[in-house]
Amino acid sequence: MIDPQAIREKETKNSFYRAVEGGNARSVLRMLRGGLFKKAVDPNLTFPKLSRRHHFWAASDNEDVTPLGVAVRSGHLDIVRLLVEAGADVNYLSWRSTPLELAAQRGRTDIAMYLLEHGAEPKDRSALAEASRNGLVELVEVLLRKGAEPNASIASNSAIWAAVLGGSSKVVELLLLNGARVNIQQDHPRCTLLELAIGNNRTEIVRLLLEHGARKDDH
Repeated sequence: MIDPQAIREKETKNSFYRAVEGGNARSVLRMLRGGLFKKAVDPNLTFPKLSRRHHFWAASDNEDVTPLGVAVRSGHLDIVRLLVEAGADVNYLSWRSTPLELAAQRGRTDIAMYLLEHGAEPKDRSALAEASRNGLVELVEVLLRKGAEPNASIASNSAIWAAVLGGSSKVVELLLLNGARVNIQQDHPRCTLLELAIGNNRTEIVRLLLEHGARKDDH
C-alpha cells in the first residue's frame, strides 16, 4: 500500500539534498525555516542510499550522510553556515568522516576554521592527517595549538607520514617542532620517514628530517 506521507518525506529529502549539494542558499534557507503548510526540515536528517541518478554518495545502507557533510564536501561555505546556524551537529559523521575531516580532505581551510569556531572537535586525528597531506599549514597549526596529537595514527599512518607523502616541507617542519617522532616507522610500506622522503624525491624534507635526527634504517 502506498504511503503518501513517506513519499512526501522522500521527495523533501531529495529536494533538500539537491539544494545543499547545488549550493542553492535560498532554497536551503526556505526549507530550514519551513512555512505555511510546510514543516521545517531538520538540519540533522540523514540521507538514505539512493541510486546514482540522485547522486547520493553513501557507500552502504548503514553509512549516514548528513546535509552538513554534503555541504562541506561540495565546498559551499554559505550552506555550511546556514546549516550550523540551524543547529546541525558539527561533529556528526558523513561517509564515516567528520565535517572537519571532509573540509581538510577538500583543502578547504575556510570551512574547517568555521567548523572549529563552532564546536568541531580539534583533536580529530583524521583531520590533522588530511590537513598535513594537503599542505594546509594554517589549519595544521591551529589543530596542533588546540591539542591535536601529532603522533596519533590513522590506519597505521601518522600526520607526519601524510605530510611527507604530500610534500609540504612547511607542514613537516611544523609537526616536528610540535613533537612528531622523526623515526616513526610504518608497516605498509615498511620503511622509515627518511626512506619515504628519499623515495619520493622530497629533497627539502630529507634535509629537515636529517636535521632532526632521522635515521635511514630503523628496522
